[in-house]
Amino acid sequence: MPLMVASVALAIKRARDRRRFRRDFHEYSQVFPSRVAGWSTAYLCQRCHVAFIPAGSLGSPEAQAAPVPAFRALVATVAADLRSRGLLT
Repeated sequence: MPLMVASVALAIKRARDRRRFRRDFHEYSQVFPSRVAGWSTAYLCQRCHVAFIPAGSLGSPEAQAAPVPAFRALVATVAADLRSRGLLT
């Protein structure tokens, strides 16, 4: 019986967390659409530990890559580029 109560409590907590993460992401995407666009088009190579944005995505002719610790800076750079070209705010 205690195991069943614990598993139900865990399921409720996970569902609550998923709703909160979804709501927070939606709010973030309203404030920073260019960063969300850069983040959502990026890929992660787990073998070489590099995050990259493929060529041709977001109107960029060349691929952009960065080590995983510098991923935030890559997204900020792509977002600034999108804003400067007037594609997103």
